[in-house]
Amino acid sequence: MNSTEQIAWVRAESTTSVNSKDYTDAVILDLLNKQMSTVFEPLIADCRAGYWYHVLTRQLGAGNPFVRLPPRAAAFEQFDISYDNGSCWEPLSEALEAEAQDWERIKCNKPQAYVLRGSTAVLLPAAASAEVLLRAKVIIRPSELVTPQAAGIITNINTTTRVLTVTSLPQDKKTNVVISGNVTLDAIEPANCYELSLFDAPCTVQDDTHVLVLPGPTLMRMQQGDYLRVANQSDWPQIMHSYHHLLGSAAAVPICRQRDLNERADILTDQVRNALMRYQDFLKPRVRIGTHTPIQHGWSDD
Repeated sequence: MNSTEQIAWVRAESTTSVNSKDYTDAVILDLLNKQMSTVFEPLIADCRAGYWYHVLTRQLGAGNPFVRLPPRAAAFEQFDISYDNGSCWEPLSEALEAEAQDWERIKCNKPQAYVLRGSTAVLLPAAASAEVLLRAKVIIRPSELVTPQAAGIITNINTTTRVLTVTSLPQDKKTNVVISGNVTLDAIEPANCYELSLFDAPCTVQDDTHVLVLPGPTLMRMQQGDYLRVANQSDWPQIMHSYHHLLGSAAAVPICRQRDLNERADILTDQVRNALMRYQDFLKPRVRIGTHTPIQHGWSDD
């Protein structure tokens, strides 16, 4: 369901008229986004099953121990660090805050650990070389639902020149203005879980059908047919398609309560609760330890 279909589903579930002055499309869209952030975001982030998972790489400056996590990071997995321009990576261990001062006093030019302080990771100690690369593994927040549009279908991806060809340029749905100049964009898969194949990518619009993705984000996850959108905007809820109705049902509950349709609200609440339990089971890690056969590397002692 795109956002228009989601709004229609909420109206049906809450028996609300399309002519309602209290529950306009904009009000219902806000309710859908609220349910997405308060119900689905923590559920998916806690399950750690790889949904909304992205890897970000950045070069550290010499002597700077502070690394700001992306604003859209809902959960943090781990840091890896490279001292040879990304040929080899080593995991960094998270230190307790009580240990931070001891780690900072270590006479070493390479970070040995990190500590999280709010939205900032502090490397312990700071890197002495500006050539160090840091790789952050994060689970990002879902994009906000906005009114749908047909523009922005990606028809060609040139991984060498980093130029994307689209049917037409999408709009920024906050202003309903077609993108131009320098802009931050996402790319969304048009089916299944509607996940992001590219997110928060700095781009430059070249003409009416070509967008240059500036160096940094990988294009390897993208496929032809993905939709280019302004960052943090999506036509579809970024959950599995077969559970899209669940979001609309959850958003209908507070409308029923406000309209004193408490019996209807109770029924919807039970349905949503049961469906969320099934959804949580679906989100659990797809490799079960009890039945998983370890990978045979073929290593020897020679």
